Amino acid sequence: MFGEEIVSDSSTAANQSDLLKASVASYGSFSPETLADATVGVPGSDTHDALASSIKDAMHAWATLVYSDADAIEATGLAFSEEDGTLASKLLGIGR
Repeated sequence: MFGEEIVSDSSTAANQSDLLKASVASYGSFSPETLADATVGVPGSDTHDALASSIKDAMHAWATLVYSDADAIEATGLAFSEEDGTLASKLLGIGR
């Protein structure tokens, strides 16, 4: 209702959270090829595998960080929405 209600849209924060999570969702399925077993004794295969493993670990860590931030954005949006409702009620003299 116009003029009688202050609204904070917590679904916007949830949508932003979902977008962030979707941007890194495929990072968990990244699986580089390992060469050491297929190329025993070939120089560089161990280095390749170590680097591939490091990249996979870094992608997982990044995705974990982004998920944590996305959850914080959603929780903050919900908290603001709840507080907005409380303040609006007080301003309108509802539920004192």
